[in-house]
Amino acid sequence: MLLQTLKFYLARIAVSLFLIFVMGYAFLFFLHEVALPDVLFDDVAIQWAIVMVCLFFGFIAYGMIGEQRFFNALHFLKNVSPQLDPADIKNQYENLLSFTYSSYFLPETGKQYRVRCVLLYADYLLSIGDESPRALNIYVQAFLQSPGDSRFRKPLLAILNQGRELTEDEMDLLLIMVQQEEVHDPVLTHYLANLFLKAGQWSGKVERLFLTALEDKSELSNEIVRFALPIYLAHKRTDELALRFYLFALNHTDKNADEIKKYLAHSYCEGNLAGVAPELHQSCGDVFLGLSVDLQEEIKNRAEQNRVSSKLKKIKLFRRE
Repeated sequence: MLLQTLKFYLARIAVSLFLIFVMGYAFLFFLHEVALPDVLFDDVAIQWAIVMVCLFFGFIAYGMIGEQRFFNALHFLKNVSPQLDPADIKNQYENLLSFTYSSYFLPETGKQYRVRCVLLYADYLLSIGDESPRALNIYVQAFLQSPGDSRFRKPLLAILNQGRELTEDEMDLLLIMVQQEEVHDPVLTHYLANLFLKAGQWSGKVERLFLTALEDKSELSNEIVRFALPIYLAHKRTDELALRFYLFALNHTDKNADEIKKYLAHSYCEGNLAGVAPELHQSCGDVFLGLSVDLQEEIKNRAEQNRVSSKLKKIKLFRRE
């Protein structure tokens, strides 16, 4: 962005200086030596007029030329004949995309023009059924600019679902597609959850995808619980996402049920989620009430000890400060 801004101003300054020192001096030489050789007069006003004209052509006219070139090329590509060589048309699109990075445009203007070009380019690639890696990249850009347009989502899924093993970048792309969805699509969520289960991948984005699949009561719910539960328990997680997962896990497995219930009950007794996620807090309370009286007392005492310990740590911290 900084580089393009520098190009924008430096190019205009260079053109303006060129016009002033070359065309301006040439005009003054012609005026004094050829047109009016024997006339003496003060040409300061003429010099300033030349400077203003050169600045106009160097800054304003220069940008107008760039915009006109862009829109002429875009208009041609909009009405391109289907009989023309696709390779030649794609080269013209690539050149036009590169042109938006030129010194004719500020970064924000270039980005706006680039979006228009990408959407038109993606539409053309769809019309010729291109599924090359470069086409995939263009479809991605078009999808991110217009996530509600199913024209770009469907070919992306078709290309990525060709029976081959997906790369990490392609997996990330699929997650982005889910996040960009304005309307929740359970079919897409199920499809992606299945892909990530097969790949054995786990990340913050994948975690949310699995939780969404569990909320949709996906057929993969049992597999998701078997895959993710050991990860949660290994890290002894008790955050909001983990507690939501534990509640789903209780409905799909009896394994580690006692440990899960203790986490949920302990969270309820601490009351950290009472104001943040009241429904989740209440669900944890239901689990707590289902425990034996002795276990309830034990968890209450442990939660109280944790609160006291936390307060003591805060007091020590304030004393140090």
